[in-house]
Amino acid sequence: MKTAGYPDLTIGPGRIAISRGLPRNQAGFKVYRALNPGPWFNSVAHDTYLKLYGEVLAKLDPQKTWDELHALVAPAEPILMCFEKRLDLLSGKTYCHRHQVAEWFKATLGHDVLELEPGPRTVKGPDGHLDLVCDKCKIVMIRRNGVGYYCPNCGAQGNLPLHPRE
Repeated sequence: MKTAGYPDLTIGPGRIAISRGLPRNQAGFKVYRALNPGPWFNSVAHDTYLKLYGEVLAKLDPQKTWDELHALVAPAEPILMCFEKRLDLLSGKTYCHRHQVAEWFKATLGHDVLELEPGPRTVKGPDGHLDLVCDKCKIVMIRRNGVGYYCPNCGAQGNLPLHPRE
């Protein structure tokens, strides 16, 4: 299981929305409402948010939740998603409940749930545009309507990095 933000992963299997709202112009993900924050989610201080969302998690059975998330997208790997961008989280600009879920799974079940890392490298495609290469399979990923890439071999997904490597 991994976590990611909607802006960072726009296509591919395994995506599960755990946010109160859903992104516009994106489809193809499942929804798991039990992990939604409450109506207070954007109106309380950070410490209060952690406490209130901790209460949401305390009402859930971690093993049952883990199993339901995996079953929801099987055979793909679950990717828990919400609106915050990966770089905003890493810089400390914002916080996201998907990481609190990850910490909960680690504390209760011993499972590491990490933020999805940008992995694919770029190459110049035959049309002169940059294409992504799957790190695992080492093949060029398929471009999907200009919104992301998908590996036809292993199902990996990705977007062009902000500063592509060649």
